Amino acid sequence: MTSNKDIGLKWFTSLISGDQETVMSLMADDFRYFLVGTMPSSGWSDRQGFFESAQAFSRVFATPITMRIGEVTTEDDRVWIEAESEALLTTGATYTNTYVFLLKVRDGKVVEAKEFSDTLQVFEAVDRPETRGTRKPRQSPLTTVTDTVRGPAAAQGIG
Repeated sequence: MTSNKDIGLKWFTSLISGDQETVMSLMADDFRYFLVGTMPSSGWSDRQGFFESAQAFSRVFATPITMRIGEVTTEDDRVWIEAESEALLTTGATYTNTYVFLLKVRDGKVVEAKEFSDTLQVFEAVDRPETRGTRKPRQSPLTTVTDTVRGPAAAQGIG
């Protein structure tokens, strides 16, 4: 039996390397995607919206993107992947970013991907309508709230 970690990593590395057949075979029909931030491409989207966004961003790269994968942690249906990227942009600038991806796997398919990246870096480096257009209201990535904690700011009352 293939583990959720193996499925998540195979989907992720296939996405980066451009293996569309494997990406599609490991992606659920009801897949949804979340990109942190308030850029026009931020927030929740469905499978089609995910591919449209990925294709739009791929057009800004003059070279293939290099994605270095750091630690990978799994629990139940969740696969957390930390990564950093580097690529040459069509403008001649070098693009770098850091990420944490949360993938959810169900029945051998990726059903959800959440991307937490440095969106200020994206905004500064990528001059496209998907990044520089009308800002969207911030959406929550939470699909389940397990607790709510209230209190003073972290630095107050410490020390």
